[in-house]
Amino acid sequence: MAASTVCNALTKSIATRKCLPSGGVKVKMWIFQVADMSGVETISSDGALSSFGLNTGYQAITCTGRPKKGKGDNKLTQAVDAALGVDQSLAIEVAYGSQDELDAIMAFLRAEGKTAFVETNSGDIRQYFHEFGTDSLEGTDGSGALVTDAPNIVAATLKGSCTTLPRFFKAVITGQLSQLAASRAYLDGLLAAAASS
Repeated sequence: MAASTVCNALTKSIATRKCLPSGGVKVKMWIFQVADMSGVETISSDGALSSFGLNTGYQAITCTGRPKKGKGDNKLTQAVDAALGVDQSLAIEVAYGSQDELDAIMAFLRAEGKTAFVETNSGDIRQYFHEFGTDSLEGTDGSGALVTDAPNIVAATLKGSCTTLPRFFKAVITGQLSQLAASRAYLDGLLAAAASS
C-alpha cells in the first residue's frame, strides 16, 4: 500500500524514557470555562499550548484537592473508518470546613463546560477537556463511618469527550523561572485578573 493512501500515517518517531516519572495528579488545578476562551492560542515549538486568550468578563477558579487522591483517565476508542474518540475523566477530592468553602465547591460543580489545567506529579501541566469542556459529573459527599474517616470531603469525577489526549501547557519562561514555575505564574495571573474584574 502506498504511503499516500494511508489517511493517518505515523509521521514522528517516539522515544521512550528509561525511568518513568511519577503518576497521579497534584493538588492544584486551574479551572476555566470553554465558552470563555477566545480561541486565540499560541503553540510552542514542541507542540504544547503556551498561551491562550480569554473573553472579557471571564470567570476562573483554582481548586486545591487532597494529596494523592486525584487522577486522570483517558479511554481511547475508534471504530473502523471512524475518528478517534477520547473519553477523559478527572477524579479529585476537595475538603471543606465552612459554609463558604462548601458554597465555592458547589459553584464549581454547577459550572458547565469546564476545562481544567492540572499539575501532575511528574511536574507537567496538562489541559483536560480543552475542546468541548466537561459534559458530566459524578460526586459524593459524606461524614464517613469510622472515627478515622475524613469528614467533609467532596469526591468528584469530571467527564468529557475530546478527539485528543489532554494536551501539555508550557508557558513562555521569563527570568530565572523553571518551566513549571512559569506555567504556574501564567495561570495564577489569569486567576488574579479574573478576581479583580
